[in-house]
Amino acid sequence: MLAGTPLAVTRYLETGGVGQQTGVLAGPKGREGLGTRTWECLCGASHDRDVNAAINIAMAGLVGVEERVTAARLLREAKAAKAQERKTKLAVNKAAKAAAAGHGRPVEGSLTA
Repeated sequence: MLAGTPLAVTRYLETGGVGQQTGVLAGPKGREGLGTRTWECLCGASHDRDVNAAINIAMAGLVGVEERVTAARLLREAKAAKAQERKTKLAVNKAAKAAAAGHGRPVEGSLTA
């Protein structure tokens, strides 16, 4: 389940002072910096502290979702590959048994075990 997964935003997560394009902590720092509502990033962009914090929190949440979606996709692909491998082995073994029973020519590359 991806929707509704909480993102822990602690007081230690830098959000307002981290440039959204650069990811660098370049904004005002400490209690003194809380009164500064807009600041200029190292990349030259001007950031509103609250808007920038909201964007950074949303981006942190999306990173978590992307990781979970990627893991789920990889697991689904691995299960599909394993199922296909089982089907292939069953088909090869069935062909080998039929050939061994004299119901057809031996199949090249068939598994006999």
